[in-house]
Amino acid sequence: MILRPCSQPGCPVLVVRGRCPQHERAENHRRATKAQRHGLHSVYWRGVRLARLQMDGWRCVLMVDEGCTGYAETVHLDPELRGNHLLATVDNVRSACRHCHGVVDAPRSHRSQNAL
Repeated sequence: MILRPCSQPGCPVLVVRGRCPQHERAENHRRATKAQRHGLHSVYWRGVRLARLQMDGWRCVLMVDEGCTGYAETVHLDPELRGNHLLATVDNVRSACRHCHGVVDAPRSHRSQNAL
């Protein structure tokens, strides 16, 4: 087993992978707070999500490459909404398979992490 420093910059704690328990708890709290603030688990968002998936027949409309499964399990939020699911409507979201959603969101995700 190889130990490495925690992935949190400046943390000297050695771990097998990822973050030390203290920084893992802090990251989980940050994500939960953000999800709550942006309405990710709200009844409103669940309704918009379900309506979009039904409108698209549960088919991925992103189809970014050959990795597309075609089956939409997620809904991609327009980046202009800046992650605020409470501002979503069926017109500014798109049905997506997990693969395509990840491909589309990955560059934005990495930019926001590097900005921290």
